[in-house]
Amino acid sequence: MWRHLAFWGLLITLLISWSAWGLVYTKVSPVESPEIAFPAFYATLFLALSSSYALFGALSKKVFSPARSSLSCLQISVRQGIILGVMSIIAVVFQQFSLFSWIEAVLLLLMAVFVEAFFWEKKG
Repeated sequence: MWRHLAFWGLLITLLISWSAWGLVYTKVSPVESPEIAFPAFYATLFLALSSSYALFGALSKKVFSPARSSLSCLQISVRQGIILGVMSIIAVVFQQFSLFSWIEAVLLLLMAVFVEAFFWEKKG
């Protein structure tokens, strides 16, 4: 019961967050109101990407290891989705200021791996 509810909740979050991002992208002008446009753009993009990463990760984990519980797949995937969402937003901000190159991409990827490894260590 709870696993289906959690998956549906994540799917609804994904749809709402992508819809919110689409509204911000099409309706809010960064020229007229940059103090609203940029935070709203990055916040909705973070939610949309994090929920997308989490849902894709949870479904992948469940398909490739069916013995694992659905809630375990969701917990791990939500954490990893948030980490990847933060790293994606950092990459987009770097790109906005023309600071993004392959070196920053590798460093962001390593940072994401180290953060996830920290959670692995906390478990064991």
